[in-house]
Amino acid sequence: MKLKLTTSNGFKSEFNISPYFIISIGILVIQLHQAGLI
Repeated sequence: MKLKLTTSNGFKSEFNISPYFIISIGILVIQLHQAGLI
């Protein structure tokens, strides 16, 4: 998985979305929600 974020004269985001990345984001959101942060 590659994440590349550049901000110059605008916003360019270049990243490969893999299922593991989506699952890890989902788990992080669930943990933050259970902690009462969001």
